[in-house]
This record gives sequence, C-alpha cells and structure tokens, in this order.
Amino acid sequence: ERRDNKCHITGIAEVCITGVAGNRISRGAQPIIKASKMGWFVLYCFCIFYMFLALAIVCDEFFVPALECFVDEFGISMDVAGATFMAAGGSMPELFTSVIATFQESEVGFVA
Repeated sequence: ERRDNKCHITGIAEVCITGVAGNRISRGAQPIIKASKMGWFVLYCFCIFYMFLALAIVCDEFFVPALECFVDEFGISMDVAGATFMAAGGSMPELFTSVIATFQESEVGFVA
C-alpha cells in the first residue's frame, strides 16, 4: 500500500483523495454533487438543452434557407457550400478575437 500526503490506494482499483484534516473528500474517486448544488446542476443541464434546441431552430429556420439561396445563385453543390460555411462559422470567433487583439496591442492575436 502506497501512501503520501494527498492520495492513497485502499484497494486494487480504489483511489481515495483525503483533505488536510485527513477526512475523505471522495469515495473511490467518484464525482460528488452536494445536495445544495443539485438545483444549480439541474438548471445548468436545462440551459444546455435549451441552447442546443435554440441552435437547432436557428439553423433550420435561417442557415439552411440562406445556404440554399447561395447554392442556387453560384451553382455549387450543397455539400461544398455547407462544409465551407460550417468551417468558416466555426473559426470566425477565433479570427475576430485575433484581429481585435492585434489592434489592442495584446499578447493574443497575430504575430507581427
């Protein structure tokens, strides 16, 4: 049995984290949610579900029709246009952050 100041092995596959006073913080390295924090956890899960639902509605109502107009106007395939816009949309926040940080003389951004 190996023992140090924060972790010790109590069995073959059980690891227990102990606090400063020697009390057990977690049983078998299982995540613990306090009863007083459970309401926040439920609210957090609801908000995540709500954001995914909102994203699905926005994509169905606005992104797909705009993509269809773009495909009809420029005569390219729907797969190519979808992949291009999804890639551009995923990297735009990083691009805007880098451009703004460049003009703010920050350590974040393009190296000049």
